[in-house]
Amino acid sequence: MSQECKFDKAWLDDVMRKVVKNLGMKFEDVRYTTIDCDPTFLSNMIFVNIIPNANDEDNEKKKTIHLVVKKQTCDVLASYLNIDEQFHNEILFYTRYAKNQEEFARCVYAEKRSKDAVIVLENVVAERGYSVPKWHGDTPMDYTYAVLRDIAKFHGKAYAMKEHRREEFFDFVKNIQQCWNSPSSEMMMVRDVCKARATDYLRSKGRSEPLLDKFHAYMENRLTEMMMKLFEPEEPLATLCHGDLTILNVLFKKVNGELTTMFIDFAMIMYASPIVDLSVFLSLHCTTYLNKNMLNDVLKFYHECLTECLKQNGVDCEKYSYEAFHEEFKKRGVFGYTVATYFLGILRRNEGEWCPAISKEMNIKECARLSCEAGGEKINILLANLLLSLKDFGCLDYFV
Repeated sequence: MSQECKFDKAWLDDVMRKVVKNLGMKFEDVRYTTIDCDPTFLSNMIFVNIIPNANDEDNEKKKTIHLVVKKQTCDVLASYLNIDEQFHNEILFYTRYAKNQEEFARCVYAEKRSKDAVIVLENVVAERGYSVPKWHGDTPMDYTYAVLRDIAKFHGKAYAMKEHRREEFFDFVKNIQQCWNSPSSEMMMVRDVCKARATDYLRSKGRSEPLLDKFHAYMENRLTEMMMKLFEPEEPLATLCHGDLTILNVLFKKVNGELTTMFIDFAMIMYASPIVDLSVFLSLHCTTYLNKNMLNDVLKFYHECLTECLKQNGVDCEKYSYEAFHEEFKKRGVFGYTVATYFLGILRRNEGEWCPAISKEMNIKECARLSCEAGGEKINILLANLLLSLKDFGCLDYFV
């Protein structure tokens, strides 16, 4: 085992014994090495390579198993973000919903213990050749369309399960625990601090008009009510959502010249409108060039991919019309904007700038203040343009 490993050796040895057993091997017949990776907001992670005790180096290389170990953190920031519930959801997803499905990383071990949960997953970068995106700005359009295509398939397969295996589907859904969509979540404080960033900026530049003023007042006085409306599942369009569809949770790979994706980190899964996923990705990763025409184009593309998936899975498409999704985006598209108000500046920070992942003992009020200031004028402009684009599409009409 490498000397740099951030995990306790005795703890990791115990976990790896169980992992090796699940893989059908004996612990004494293998060894393992570790490589630390950067911390995330909610977990400590290391890469683990399980290597057979063999003399043949070529044979050894072929049989090496590459894994990712994620261990729950217990710092202050994690407690604000409902870490217990998030690890519960990720373990639930991988051990029940994603089991034996090739489009997801294979889970080889998971254990849920209060304040000490762990999940061990296939390292699909090493095992299957996926790559981690490197950019911090807008996502190139070919990558955006790959994400939209594959999230449409994710939503479509959930619709199919809801129709064909209804009891099993809703038994899974009822076990999902609320995270940041809870009105009591500390994230509501972060949203509250950042909610007026774009409207305040527009006002400072002399841009004031009745619709924007009414939306500003609505967010000022009824933010919790607004968030609950955005999260509330309504039939027939409610489906299983990733819940945190950012570029940080997407891996890419080219297969026969076609760009494909793999979604990771399902801690925020929820039963909600598919617009939760679409609006978050578009608001965070297409911010610069998002406008009414672009929204129409990407919604049409998403719906075409969804319809194809529904037909392949024997689902009647009548209640999933394009018009229904278009209206649904007008109704819930501002959800992505509410996320962008506090997260866009963090995503697009320059190297060395503040990030919550390196301030894990900071209190939530200070974290919220820094989130609201992150990126400065550059992010203020992006958020203002995003809000204006959503206004042009009709997304503010539901909240004034």
